[in-house]
Amino acid sequence: NSKQAKGRIKIKVCKLAICVATLGNRPVVEEVLSYSIDYLIKYGVDIYYYDSGKNSAVKTITEEFAEKGYGNIYHVPLDSKISYGEKIDLIFSGYALAKDYEYIWPIKDRVICNEDMLRLVLGRCEAGADIVISLSLGDIFEEDHIDNVSPIEIYGLFAKQTTSLETIKNISAVKLPETSAF
Repeated sequence: NSKQAKGRIKIKVCKLAICVATLGNRPVVEEVLSYSIDYLIKYGVDIYYYDSGKNSAVKTITEEFAEKGYGNIYHVPLDSKISYGEKIDLIFSGYALAKDYEYIWPIKDRVICNEDMLRLVLGRCEAGADIVISLSLGDIFEEDHIDNVSPIEIYGLFAKQTTSLETIKNISAVKLPETSAF
């Protein structure tokens, strides 16, 4: 897409997907996209809407943005009976991601970082952070790189933060082996 290519800033290796849990909330999705889509494109960040709404309102707004040349928006339709927890589990598992990403950022549908915060997050991702802990989307916790620690140990050290919707996760650092159990 010409709009996507124009003004895109090269990020070394960080591939970030923002994953939004929503329930057919078109006005909120439209407001957030109107505010953020240009700088998300600029920094090469994709945004996924995991939508369990009973109508196609969110799908329609994502398609409208795509028709305007924004190729970084994805709509993931989910069963309307799915619980919020199940939706978050799908996000953490990487369900329906169209590309390989190094980092996923589960986030609430009424929230998006501003451009300065996004640059800060991407800088930490480029530095190889295992997790980037956002403190109310205004600052980040600096001690986010833990060398030679297994995913189980990361969850043990940062249980609350790794399950927070304000924490960006390095997929390879937090992926549990298939046979892991707590």
